[in-house]
Amino acid sequence: APTVAQALAVPRPSGKPPLGVLIRSVPLSEWSEDNPRRPACAIFIRDSERKSQASHDIVRKLFDLTPAETELALALVNGATLEEAADELDISKNTARSHLRAIFSKTGVTRQATLVRTLLNSVLSLG
Repeated sequence: APTVAQALAVPRPSGKPPLGVLIRSVPLSEWSEDNPRRPACAIFIRDSERKSQASHDIVRKLFDLTPAETELALALVNGATLEEAADELDISKNTARSHLRAIFSKTGVTRQATLVRTLLNSVLSLG
């Protein structure tokens, strides 16, 4: 049977942006037939108000980044501009640009927006 997915926004009483919810069916073929308690669906919930809590270790391993490059990449993923990230990390803007060029090289991208999309679409968000 094909995988079925349903997405919805769950409003919050606080007035903050709604939670994003994705409910996806789990094909029975993906689970052992010996297990009568196999799940029928997987539910993913995303709070856009929360910054990524991605493990630095996961980012480093996925993209072979240095610790400094990892810090910068995660700051960008969390919405900082390059200048804001440099200030946040207490590094010069030139050092931040140098790290960004190295990150581009290691991830195979050439634009900051593409870098953020690449990181967010990786397994990073599961960490």
